[in-house]
Amino acid sequence: MAGSSAGAETVLNLAFAHGSPDLPANFQPAGLISMAGALYTLDSLDASRLIPTLLFHGTADPWVPFGAASHHFCEPEEPGHWMLYGSAAIARRLEALGGSYFLYSVIAGNHDWATLPMKRNLDDILDFLHRDAVNPKEIRQTERTVNPQGLSIVK
Repeated sequence: MAGSSAGAETVLNLAFAHGSPDLPANFQPAGLISMAGALYTLDSLDASRLIPTLLFHGTADPWVPFGAASHHFCEPEEPGHWMLYGSAAIARRLEALGGSYFLYSVIAGNHDWATLPMKRNLDDILDFLHRDAVNPKEIRQTERTVNPQGLSIVK
């Protein structure tokens, strides 16, 4: 399953947080692709819900937090306040649980990374689908940090 922005949040929350009454109880997608998405809780992401996950996110996204922050960065006393856990927080949780993930972080990237991977990262997406979702042979915990031009930054 894949989604972008609010669609990514739908996919992530469906898979990791609550499921759907329209799907069989044992339904588990082969893999998830999230472009600038977030979870509203990490509590339900446990060892029973490990799904290979590809996460694309700009570190300066003004709409969906890369790490953990309130929805639209609202203050706690504001109406509609709720926490969101973005790609970095999800990757840390999957890492701690021993799950397979690929975190693609764009330094200073904004919410454009909700759509750019579909044009710029098809090779990464196809590699993930083949090696992690369709034909997994091992648990891979991959992180790539790039500048806005897509050039890898060595840590």
